Amino acid sequence: MIIKTVFSLSLAAAASLLASPILAANSTEGIPYFDHQFVIMMENHGYSQIIGSQYTPYINQLATTDNLATNYYAVTHPSLPNYIAVVAGDTFGNGAPYNNGYPDPNGGNDNPPAWSTGTPGTSSTTTYDSNITAPTIASQLVDAGKSWKTYQENIPSVGSNWASSTSNGLPTGTVDKLYAVKHNPFAYFASVQNDPTQRANMVGFDQLTADLASGNVPSYSFIAPNQCNDMHGDPAGGCPYGNTTIPDANEQANLTKGDNEVKSLVTQITSSSIWSQGKNIIYVLWDENDYGTSSNQEPVIAIPNSGPLGLRDNTYANSYSFLRTTEDAAGITSYLGNAGTATPMVGLFSSEVPEPVNMLGVGFAGLVGLFFKRALSKKS
Repeated sequence: MIIKTVFSLSLAAAASLLASPILAANSTEGIPYFDHQFVIMMENHGYSQIIGSQYTPYINQLATTDNLATNYYAVTHPSLPNYIAVVAGDTFGNGAPYNNGYPDPNGGNDNPPAWSTGTPGTSSTTTYDSNITAPTIASQLVDAGKSWKTYQENIPSVGSNWASSTSNGLPTGTVDKLYAVKHNPFAYFASVQNDPTQRANMVGFDQLTADLASGNVPSYSFIAPNQCNDMHGDPAGGCPYGNTTIPDANEQANLTKGDNEVKSLVTQITSSSIWSQGKNIIYVLWDENDYGTSSNQEPVIAIPNSGPLGLRDNTYANSYSFLRTTEDAAGITSYLGNAGTATPMVGLFSSEVPEPVNMLGVGFAGLVGLFFKRALSKKS
């Protein structure tokens, strides 16, 4: 009878351990699997310029009620290489510091390239040739039978290879438009450029609205507001650059526009029918600080539809960590580039870093012992 009781308790203990998040089959490295990931990329502001700012009340509300990375850094300057880094695990020679393994396709210029020839940044032509042959998270998703889209506000057309938008009514020849290809990282990769099906995944915000309304949302959505709504600023678009060191009226306006845009996007996503179906998450992050603060520290806010809230992830992380985290969340473990050695952002999902367990080598007795070990440690 005693043996039977102990055996039953052992089975219950093992079952409880197997059901715990640490060992669950629906997580990788402590990162839960999500059916839908929404990445909202904002622009050119550092952690101290966003967190605590009176001009970003909604974002600060999210940072308080949801989960916040407090030790996250962009890998370089300016914008373009950071966008590329979070989807492909390298800068491929773009930006500074340069990667000697790749030629810089645009001489350090942050505006081009796309994949046709012409005058960079104009309204009627395309840009310098750049077709990075490395894979991206989009490639990984396609290979895994999953879906992706990038929603680019004011993109000229579906799959556009233009450097900037002509759809905003600005004079012909204006270089700096509301849409800028430098904020559309997927346009730089041959896997998208040479495949009409993949090019068709570069769409505008009208498609985001339609997809959320229909419930036909991809597994991974990369969302880039236009340059007046992402805090970047665009003098030609009616939102002059501001002084990010001592916020002037233009800076205050850009911060407010960005805060309103995040509120609009998050509300649109969380109000859709898809949000309550399965496991979903929204990330709000910034590409870099545009040299506006002493370090390139950025906030990353994670908004899950289930799981713990109010977490603070104090572990060092960077753009490659973010890529690895989104790969884990999609169930992908063949990490791209520098994501292979980066630390996943586990603290955004749990207050405890999971202890890895070798299920094949532990055995039944080991599982029972591990259960009691953890049970005792929780009481102490």
